Amino acid sequence: MTALHPIPRHCRAWRARFAATLAALLACAAAQAGRPLVTEDAAVLGDGECTVETYWGRFAADAAATTRLLSSQFACDVGHRTQLAIAAARVRDSDGHGDALTAAGKTVFAGGQGGAAEWSLAYGAVARRTRGLRMEMDQLYATLVTTVALGRATSAHLNLGWAGGRHPRDDSTRWAVAVETAVSDELHLMAETFADDRNPAPWLQAGFWVTLSPRLSFNASYGRKTGSGAASGVTLGLTASF
Repeated sequence: MTALHPIPRHCRAWRARFAATLAALLACAAAQAGRPLVTEDAAVLGDGECTVETYWGRFAADAAATTRLLSSQFACDVGHRTQLAIAAARVRDSDGHGDALTAAGKTVFAGGQGGAAEWSLAYGAVARRTRGLRMEMDQLYATLVTTVALGRATSAHLNLGWAGGRHPRDDSTRWAVAVETAVSDELHLMAETFADDRNPAPWLQAGFWVTLSPRLSFNASYGRKTGSGAASGVTLGLTASF
């Protein structure tokens, strides 16, 4: 689908840069770890536990470059300290809409006992469809994740990952760091920063989740990309466990 009005060349270039920035963010967020973080945490779901996560996001560089996202994910523990997930997302901007389908997994392989740092590997594959074209495999990724306790109620999550696209020029190395603190059993606050080597100016983001019932929580985040022409994004989500 094309825009209703011709877009000047300098605006097209700006929107292309914004799209590249946003693509890096959405690729990280396609299969969410623990909403509302983009940074993965090392823990996996408990024995036999499953979750459904749904969130809405709005990302903007200016009035002409606004993208909206609606994503849902189903994840389950499958034993052997591993969880698997499937996520579907609809992305819409002024030029039309696209779809993303992500198959993801995470396996804990070390630590997590007696306060020791926990280590895991997150991995997945992303297929995309844009402007009515067929769904095509777009990306494979793997991320080394560690979670370290900083105190009784605070922890840090650190990520270092690689993503490979259909073309070598699409490959990227990614990093992310988050700090999460439990104000109470019902309320967690968090802040994070993340980037990749194709878009090195990092995002800065803050968020929270709050328990609404024993099996339902609400979460939200707000972030900005540093550097000139900074983009911003806000998300709202619900997570249900069973």
